[in-house]
Amino acid sequence: TLKVEDELMNFSLPDEAFEDFSSLQKISEQQLRDFLRSLREIKKTILSTSELQSVARKAMGQQVPVGALTRFLFFVVQLSRTSKEAPSKIVKQVSDGYFVWSKAETAEDRPELLKVIADLSESQHVLACSKAITLSYASDHIYQGASIICDIRPVYNDDGEGVLGFISIQDLHVDFYRSGRRHHLVLAMDPNDVTALKETCERALKKIDTSLSMVRDKFGVEAVVAGEDGFGFED
Repeated sequence: TLKVEDELMNFSLPDEAFEDFSSLQKISEQQLRDFLRSLREIKKTILSTSELQSVARKAMGQQVPVGALTRFLFFVVQLSRTSKEAPSKIVKQVSDGYFVWSKAETAEDRPELLKVIADLSESQHVLACSKAITLSYASDHIYQGASIICDIRPVYNDDGEGVLGFISIQDLHVDFYRSGRRHHLVLAMDPNDVTALKETCERALKKIDTSLSMVRDKFGVEAVVAGEDGFGFED
């Protein structure tokens, strides 16, 4: 991590930003301009990450590191939002810091590359997608997965020398992230709890469809579901 401090800017640049910026050196300025032009031609107002990356691949080719590109663009957008600095200044600082971070003996000056990256980070589609991701994971607890483990356990007599019978036990195992750390929670359930959870999930899916239809039909604007169709990054 490099600390940027001058009269105008004061923020940190993580190693991940330099790693992604390094991957962007493989992309030509023309390829990025083609991507920007493709975005400007899209009428849909909000895209999921996978849709954004699909547009990038079609415009620039299948070999382009679109995961690194979208991660870097979102980094610039989010840092610009918190630091109140223009994306062009942030991209320039990353470029200047990259020479130190990479320990390169020489640095290639590519001002047009920096300009197009900054222009992309100010694209309405990139801004909207970045904002959608921020809202999707704004909770302190981020769900990662769950399973219900069913187990059969013996019931012993008082002296422990005989088995009176067996009992079926259901435990709900939930994995989630909190403050960047992975946590695991186990909840005991009975069959009625499992049925109630199933009904709650089915109702939630109906509510999602209802809310999407209402937004699209009554307000005439695009809507995406957090996590649906990929809000991750393809490397």
